[in-house]
Amino acid sequence: MRIGNDLAAGFYPTPLTEGKYLIQLLQMESERAYACFDPCCGEGKILRSFADEMKQAGVQFHTYGVELDAKRYGKAKEQLDEVVRSSFESMMISHDYFPLVFLNPPYNTELRTENVKSERMEFNFLKRAHHYLAEGGIMVYVIPYDRFARDDISYFLAKNYEEIGLMRFGDENKEFDAFKQCVFIGRKRESMKNDTYFNDRFANFCENMSDLIFVKKNVNTLAQMVNRKSWIIPE
Repeated sequence: MRIGNDLAAGFYPTPLTEGKYLIQLLQMESERAYACFDPCCGEGKILRSFADEMKQAGVQFHTYGVELDAKRYGKAKEQLDEVVRSSFESMMISHDYFPLVFLNPPYNTELRTENVKSERMEFNFLKRAHHYLAEGGIMVYVIPYDRFARDDISYFLAKNYEEIGLMRFGDENKEFDAFKQCVFIGRKRESMKNDTYFNDRFANFCENMSDLIFVKKNVNTLAQMVNRKSWIIPE
């Protein structure tokens, strides 16, 4: 296994132990069909686990992914319905298309943008993935806890999403200690809505997200949110 190399490259696959709680927060109707897109799908294991759970509930859950790494792409092809080997930045995808986007972007890297200004990869991926999410669709965004304290990320989420929730990985299997990741879930606002919308409460909360003690005390785990909150996924 190449776990060390993967982590150095910013590849942190979502633990399946956390995925089993996460999928319980996403509400879908049986005998209906849904599509989920993962812009950096890795080996495709997390979306495969979602699809398996939904199949048991009678839900058709179609999975789509993009992966640049050749070995991970080869494994993802065996797990997902449709996978393209490409960099996410070079993909041409219809805007406002997917009802559900699962985004666990690369970390610890910067991207040189057109205006020659370096930009954190996790924010660049968020902006791109946002375009492909349908209005009223659900964004699941997994990044290290302290990234939510960045104004670019927190302000973007506060302006463009409603029905917002912010959770973290759990303590039982030491997933949070290992990866320090939090999970944002929100519904993409309709473009016709008031342009002055801004979720001050969320933005103010995120100002404290660089403090690990604050996060552990004030951010619920995914497991704690099961049966307390869910997000309806549109078809």
